[in-house]
Amino acid sequence: MQRFKVLLRPKYMRMLALGFVLLASLLFWVQSRYGPVHNVVVGNIRRGEQAGIAVVDVMAAWQAGPKEVEVKASGLLLGSIDRAGENACFLAVIVRRGDELVFERLRLVAPPPAADLPGPRHMSGILRLVVGKRPELVEMIGLDRYGYRVVPPAWAKEKMPGADMVYQQQGTWDAAKDVLDGNRDYSPDLYVLDSKERVVGMGTLGRSLLTLPEFLRRCALGFAAAAVLAAAASQIIHNRAALARLGRRIRDQVSMRWLRLFKRG
Repeated sequence: MQRFKVLLRPKYMRMLALGFVLLASLLFWVQSRYGPVHNVVVGNIRRGEQAGIAVVDVMAAWQAGPKEVEVKASGLLLGSIDRAGENACFLAVIVRRGDELVFERLRLVAPPPAADLPGPRHMSGILRLVVGKRPELVEMIGLDRYGYRVVPPAWAKEKMPGADMVYQQQGTWDAAKDVLDGNRDYSPDLYVLDSKERVVGMGTLGRSLLTLPEFLRRCALGFAAAAVLAAAASQIIHNRAALARLGRRIRDQVSMRWLRLFKRG
C-alpha cells in the first residue's frame, strides 16, 4: 500500500503521462506507416478458397483496377465479415505489405433509406469513389450539370488525394440533386460516380471492423486519453491542499446560505 502511495506522487504521475504520450505517438506512427496504399474500394467481401484470404467483389474504386481483389485477412476479421451478412457492403482501404495485400481500414456501408436513392451496386462501366460530407455547389457546366465539392475526412485526404468532387446531371437522377443541395433528410458521406463523375449511388459509412491498424489506432487513442487523465491527476495531487481549502470554503458558504434561508422561513 505504501508503494502504491509513492507512485501517486505528482512527479511519478507526470512521468506516467509522458510514457502514455510516447506510447500513443509510437502506435500512431506504426499504423500510419503500415503500408503504401494499393486502392480504396467499395464492394462485397467473401471468403476465398484459400485459408486466410478474403475476396473483394469491387463495385467502385478510387483508382481503376480489377473487379476482384484477394486480400490477406485474419480468422478474427473473416469471422466479423461473415457476421455482417452475405449481402453486406464494405468500404476497404487496401495497402501492400511486402508481396501481400492487407486491409488497413474496413467499414460497413449502409445504403440510403429511400427507394429513389440507390446505394452502391454492381454496374457496368468505370465506377469511381469519393468519400466526404457537406457538399457545396462550386461549379456549373452549361445549364444542366452541377459540380459539388465535398469535405473528406482526414484519412480520405491522405489515402485518396484529390477525390473531393462529384457531379450531378439534370435528368439522370434528380433525387441526387435534392440530397446534394441539402433538401432531403439524408446526409451521405460516400458517393459512387460513373465515368463522367456523375453520382450514380451513395451510402453512409457505418461501424469499423477491427483490422490490425484499427486496433493500433484504438490503443493509441486509449493511451492518449490515459495521458490526459494522468496529467490531470498529477495537478490535482500537487494542489490537493489548496483544493481541499477551496472545497471547505464552498461547503461553509453553502451551509450558511441554507441556514439563513431556514431562519427566514
